[in-house]
Amino acid sequence: MLEAAIIDHLAGGQLGLKAVEGIETAAQLASVPVARPAAFVLPALEDYRAAQEGAGLIILEVTAAFDVVVMVDGHATRGQRAGELERLRQAVVDRLFGWTPDAAAYRPFVPTSGRLLGIENGRASHVTRFRTVYRLRRQGI
Repeated sequence: MLEAAIIDHLAGGQLGLKAVEGIETAAQLASVPVARPAAFVLPALEDYRAAQEGAGLIILEVTAAFDVVVMVDGHATRGQRAGELERLRQAVVDRLFGWTPDAAAYRPFVPTSGRLLGIENGRASHVTRFRTVYRLRRQGI
């Protein structure tokens, strides 16, 4: 659910991305062409920490991290798209920083790291990791 909400929010931002996709599409990049520039939302990790563990109630605090990979083509006329990767990367950060799909359930998203992911096959990509926190609650038996 979280991945879909992030994809919808990025796609609705009119950032100049031709595609905003999830992990299934990213896994098929070698065989399925995707219009670029594109962004891919990938779940990265979930860290569970007990906030309360009792016979009657269990509450876990979950720190969830996800990556947004921005990918651009690098074979345009020299200088024509200079700075495109950086502009789109910053637009993604601006769009997600402080946003939450549900303020009652999720803390606002914050970027935690970013780096150049790679340059290959005429593409350049950058990954930015974001974090949010939410709680899982279960009544004991």
